[in-house]
Amino acid sequence: MASGILALMGIAFVAGFFGSMAGLGGGIFIVPALTLLYHYPMRYAVAASLAAVVGTSVSGSLHFLQAGQSNLRLALFLEVLTTLGAMGGGVAAAWLPERALVILFSGVMFYTAWTMVRKATRGRAAPPQGTAPQQAAQASQAALDPPSDPPSPWAASLRGSYYDPALQGQVAYQGHHLAAGLAASVVGGMVSGLLGIGGGVIKVPVMNVIMGLPLKAATATSTFMVGITAAASAFVYFANGYLNPYLAAPVVLGAVAGARVGSAVGRRASSVALTWVFVVLLAFIAIQMLAGRG
Repeated sequence: MASGILALMGIAFVAGFFGSMAGLGGGIFIVPALTLLYHYPMRYAVAASLAAVVGTSVSGSLHFLQAGQSNLRLALFLEVLTTLGAMGGGVAAAWLPERALVILFSGVMFYTAWTMVRKATRGRAAPPQGTAPQQAAQASQAALDPPSDPPSPWAASLRGSYYDPALQGQVAYQGHHLAAGLAASVVGGMVSGLLGIGGGVIKVPVMNVIMGLPLKAATATSTFMVGITAAASAFVYFANGYLNPYLAAPVVLGAVAGARVGSAVGRRASSVALTWVFVVLLAFIAIQMLAGRG
């Protein structure tokens, strides 16, 4: 019994570590672990994952907030619609066949990997020149250049900056396409409620690829948001009797510990390295989900 609990905590620690580094909340790794390794029904795994996502979000956000990487104004804009989507997704999950949830989960993981690959490939076409502080200045200037789309009345509130230890300089940015971000927030919330992954798999690529935030700012902002999203979904699963405290407790404890370590490491890691690590992990787990739940 004790060894099983420790094993669950260990797996959740790894999931929280990687999930916090990527702003995905850890759920995208917890759900496959519980279904593939422990053979829990999908809905019970999702419920436990949502409880862990709440904990990892609170824990991981502390580091990002202290570093100034989270854009709280943008998070509050997006989270209103995300929460509504999350509650709707939690209700829909009770009616969908389990195989449909597995296929949807794998599809979301492939989508996330593809968007990150596309962004990384575009970035390699014109590598930054100069020292690390000069690269930070170049990234800031590129982000603050006027966008091709019409100016938004919300543009000033979507501006942000943070210190990047990897670049040894301050990075400033300007978010764009708020309407697309709001639409994606509804989808991200529904995905969170259906699959127990906090919605970060949608939010991070949207904020990074479409809205133009640096990956670290998108990750930090997503980490803050996913806890609120997951809490709304977890309430629906609890009301339907899917939240097993004997499963959720060790998962939450392990994931929170992993998130604290992962967020500290993620603040100093290279954004390019983070991108490729998660692309490989997401694609591998998606294939295992499809094969293992067939």
